[in-house]
Amino acid sequence: MILRERYDSRVRGRAAAIARSLGIPTYAVKQRARALGLCRPRQPWQDWTPEEVAFIEEHAGTRHVHWISQQLARSLTSVILKLKRLHISRRVREGYTQRQVEECLGMDHRRIQQLVESGQLRAAHHSGQPRERWVFTDRALLDFVRRYPASFRLDRVDQLWFLDLVFRGRIGETARQEAA
Repeated sequence: MILRERYDSRVRGRAAAIARSLGIPTYAVKQRARALGLCRPRQPWQDWTPEEVAFIEEHAGTRHVHWISQQLARSLTSVILKLKRLHISRRVREGYTQRQVEECLGMDHRRIQQLVESGQLRAAHHSGQPRERWVFTDRALLDFVRRYPASFRLDRVDQLWFLDLVFRGRIGETARQEAA
């Protein structure tokens, strides 16, 4: 009778409280509640649809995991595990790190630091790894390319990234479609 009145599997510690009041082990309370059918049923397993995976791939890194889980009506744990299985970082990041700009513009980190310190290349401060202390937005990089075209060598830039930056995503999208 006490178990039917007071047991609720959704309330943390409820089984332990009942067990203390009755002077029996917690596992015995849980076992009896299960036998009486008082536990909430487990959620049925849902496979990930291709649309959900595409949604995760599109928004991971730009939106928080909590937001993604709410949009998909999935638990936070299931979204995090899916990201891990897809080898996708859940870290939200906007812009490029100094290391990424080094690779894309084909420049040495000292040269990028000089450009930032001289004011030619705008960057926001970032408290990450030592070589990733700056964050560069698309807008800042595009302004730099337009204002100082002789400051970098075109033969060293990542061509697809550069065209994507200059033409605002139209080139990269076309190349990805051709590759598929």
